[in-house]
Amino acid sequence: MFILNIIHAIGTMFSLYLKMAPSVFCSPFVDFFISSYYNRIVSQSLPFRIAIYISYSIIVLFLYLPLLLITSTLGIAVFIVFLTLIISVLIVWSLGIVVSFLVWLLLYRIPLYDIIYPRISRWMLQHNLTVYHHLPQGADAAGSYIRVVRIKPANPREIIECELVTEDIATAEYDALSYLWGTTIFPYKIKVDGNDFYVTYNLFSALRELRRPDRDRLIWIDALCINQSDDAEKSNQVRLMRTIYAKASNVIVWLGTGSKATTSACDFVRRFRDTSIEEDRDHLWAKLISSGDWRHIRMEFGRIISHEWWTRVWIIQEVVVARHVLIRRGSAELDWDTLQPLFMYTPFQEMFGSESTDFAANIQYLRNEILADNPTPITLFDHVYKFRHQSATLAADNIYSLLGLLRPGFNSRVSPD
Repeated sequence: MFILNIIHAIGTMFSLYLKMAPSVFCSPFVDFFISSYYNRIVSQSLPFRIAIYISYSIIVLFLYLPLLLITSTLGIAVFIVFLTLIISVLIVWSLGIVVSFLVWLLLYRIPLYDIIYPRISRWMLQHNLTVYHHLPQGADAAGSYIRVVRIKPANPREIIECELVTEDIATAEYDALSYLWGTTIFPYKIKVDGNDFYVTYNLFSALRELRRPDRDRLIWIDALCINQSDDAEKSNQVRLMRTIYAKASNVIVWLGTGSKATTSACDFVRRFRDTSIEEDRDHLWAKLISSGDWRHIRMEFGRIISHEWWTRVWIIQEVVVARHVLIRRGSAELDWDTLQPLFMYTPFQEMFGSESTDFAANIQYLRNEILADNPTPITLFDHVYKFRHQSATLAADNIYSLLGLLRPGFNSRVSPD
């Protein structure tokens, strides 16, 4: 309403000014507009009034004012300056549109992006090699040791500093991160063991949010804890992946940085979970969609449900075998089990689609099977077919990522290399 009053004041000011000006062209039209349409405008809805006032202000600014200036002593000169200013703004705006289109075309629609990013990725891997040392090897040690990241406490604006700690997986206590690597044109720098270490923006933002202000945090992150340039180590760690996520105290699902509506959306999810009667849930849902915050909360739910994390194949076993799963978006946090009732709610599925919610239901089914006394026998082919629409950077990962879902002792005849 404050903005509406400002717009109306500006329009009225120009109207009065034009009425007093010696312009036989402008004054009659202004008189006619005010007398004939003002009462109609103020009786309309707020969005309609805003649109009318903005349109009227634009007409006054870009049409009547130049015409008025022409009738004055220095009108022509001022009009030329005014017109030049408008043309300059339009040229800058047009150039911005053209440059944005070219950037989009070069990065996403032609192979230039596929040329740039792999080179950046290789540079990052080569530069990050300096922080790694071989994991302990031997008859008893082979395959039983992992690295864990110790994130040092600091204020949000300070540089992220970490240490790599070698731990026996049988006794280690840590959280594990489930996230989307993402791509980046501009690597983000952190410190690992005092050395520069480059990561993608998605991981950088996760580290910044997960860092505690007053104490260390131990967390397993594949991009840091596995030497990505050592194929033998990667093969060995992939075999341990199920154990790594199953042993973690918490598996933290990172869904990116939040928005102003993230906290409100998470609060509603908790209230929905605590409401067990179907009629009460319908009332709670109806109350939400009729509230003034609904537009922002709906956008936030849309961003959560459409996040690319839901499409990746590696995250399946990371969540299925976990003891406790936390959904993290920015500083807001939810339990996996807290999110399920809303995901299974029919009006929610109808509004946001069922692709991600069906995927979450399949994940929950497998989590229940692991805890069951007599689990249903599921083969590797069953898993591959069920999750055939999930994506992976490497085609072989569509197989390797699902090996950890097989029951212990099952011989799949497949081994990551």
